[in-house]
Parts: sequence; C-alpha cells; structure tokens
Amino acid sequence: MNIGFDAKRYFHNKSGLGNYSRDLVDSLIHNFPNDQFFLFDKSTQEQSNSNRHIVSHSKKSPLWREHGIIKDIKQLDINVYHGLSNELPFGKWPQNIKRVVTIHDVIFKTHPEKYSYIDRNIYDIKTKHALQYADSIIATSEFTLKQMTDFYMFDKNKVKIVYQTCADQFWTKQTQNNLDNFKIKYQLTKPFLLYVSSFNQRKNHKFLIQAFKKLNRNDIQLVLVGQKGDAYIETIKLVKQLDLSEKVLIFPNFNQLELPLLYQSAQAFVYPSLTEGFGIPLLEAMVSGLPILATDLMVFREIASTEVHFFELDNESDLINKLNLLLEQTTIDYSKHILKFNKNEIANQVMKIYKS
Repeated sequence: MNIGFDAKRYFHNKSGLGNYSRDLVDSLIHNFPNDQFFLFDKSTQEQSNSNRHIVSHSKKSPLWREHGIIKDIKQLDINVYHGLSNELPFGKWPQNIKRVVTIHDVIFKTHPEKYSYIDRNIYDIKTKHALQYADSIIATSEFTLKQMTDFYMFDKNKVKIVYQTCADQFWTKQTQNNLDNFKIKYQLTKPFLLYVSSFNQRKNHKFLIQAFKKLNRNDIQLVLVGQKGDAYIETIKLVKQLDLSEKVLIFPNFNQLELPLLYQSAQAFVYPSLTEGFGIPLLEAMVSGLPILATDLMVFREIASTEVHFFELDNESDLINKLNLLLEQTTIDYSKHILKFNKNEIANQVMKIYKS
C-alpha cells in the first residue's frame, strides 16, 4: 500500500504537532516495511531511504500544499493520504484515493481570544473542510471528539479514537552517570519541578510562576522548557520582576535529544495548561515515572493514571497546596497504565484504519 502524509509539521515543527507526526509516521515506517510511505513537504532537505520517500517541491506555488498537491498524489499512485494536523488539501479527489485526517483540538473555537481573527478563521475553514471530506477521522481523545461535536456537523461513524504516543527516547531508562553529567552541564544544583511546554499564553506559565513565588521554598527550583512563543518575553520579565532568576531556570528551544535526561533528573512534573487536545508532555512525564500535578481538565483526566494529582483551574492556593504534596512524593510506576500509549499499539490501530 502507498500511504501519503502532509509532512510540513513532521519536518518543521519541534513541539506537539511535530512530535505527533514524527512519532506516528516513524512507527508506521518501522512496523510495516512492506508498505511505502510518502512524506509531502515543499522545503525539506531530507532524503528518501528504504520505504520512506520524500516528495519535495520547492519550486511549486505557495498554495501547493493546500491545492496543487493532489496532482502529485495522483501521479504517485497513493492509496491513502493522511492529513496529520486538522486539514486536507482542497480540490477534486479521485474516488480511489482515500483520505484520513487527525483532529487534535479545536482550541481556536473554544478559546478564540488566543488566536488572531485571520488565524482562527483559516483554522475553522480547514477543519470544517477536513471533517466533511475525510473518509476516516482520527480524534486523539474522547475530549477532542466532544469538542468537535460541539462546533461541527460531521458523520460520527467515521471517527476513531487513537491516542498519541511519545518518542522512543523517553521510554529508555538513563544511567545515573548520564544524569549526573547532565545536571552538571546545565547547573541543576537543586531538586526541581519541571514544566515542558511552548511559551504561549494558554500554557499558563505566568500563573505557575506566581504560585511558585508564594510557595517560598529555597530548596527547590522550577525549570521551564519549550519553544519560544507569544508569552516568552513576558515570562522572562516576570521572573526578573519577582526576583526569581536564581530559582526559575528557563531553557527555550531545548535540545530534543536531551529531554529524557531532563525529565528523569526532575523531582516532579507540573502541567498548568489552560486547555489541551491531548498533552504529550503528560505522557512523557508518566513514562519517566515522575510525580505529576496537572490542571483539572477533562482531557487530562482521560489520559492520566489514577496516581496523577489535579488542581482547580485558576485556584492559586489549591496549586500551592498540591505542589507541596507533590514534592513529598518519589518516583511512581505507571508501567501498566502507559501500555495503551505504546507506539506499536498505536501504529497498529492507525494501519487498521488505512486498510479499512
């Protein structure tokens, strides 16, 4: 079978959507060597190998990904095309080419204030089109499906819930020597709370930092890691204003290969995000065995183990009290719970959808 993917985020996005694309596609390529996988992107410099084929057209029109790509899909005899992030190309599709789309969230509908007028309308048009024309729809959680149903009309019989996984590197236990050297390299001299998330407004860094200030613990640090976003400068300024430069360490654009070392060096993980469609860092923290405190969101309740703690949204005193409880815990064994997020299980579920 020839399977095509919208690979823009596979190659160019270093956070959630990119991680989802890479984790899923790489697992499929590895688990199904007799199938052929075609990654469509205009500007990648990566090369084809084995059963992974790169389809790159740097000289194509700016709208190639949204429209012209269908011509290339036809020429390559693609059987199934998978839009990995809420969209499918516009245009007339041959009946024999089946279309799959993954819907991660509709946050642009639930929290429109977090997006510009133009962006949220573009996302709305693309999502509506994808839901209408997909032969099969993958929702990354029951919560995402509920949100989709709240805002869009579509055939719910087309929907399958398939959870996400996280990269192989997080499932590997690091040696104590590697962890010690890592802490020295980044001057992590005290036990620390970890939050991994892009620096965007909805990720709620400001709320966490203000609560951490009132926690008033000199024996603990807070480490913030993620891609720079619209809240990055504001976060830097707040840390300075609150005189927390020695206690709050910020690492933007952190080396992805070292993230497992960071997780496994942490004392605990905190996830104060205002809204998510899934939340890969929550899974990464469970795989790493960390005590976890997260916002009491429906999607986090769906994904998390019973050992995970929750605090009330916008309740600072609850967050502070729960942080103190969190810091008393040690490593937790989530091994049974995380089986359903195993990459091979998820790859098999998605391949089953393709074959159907």
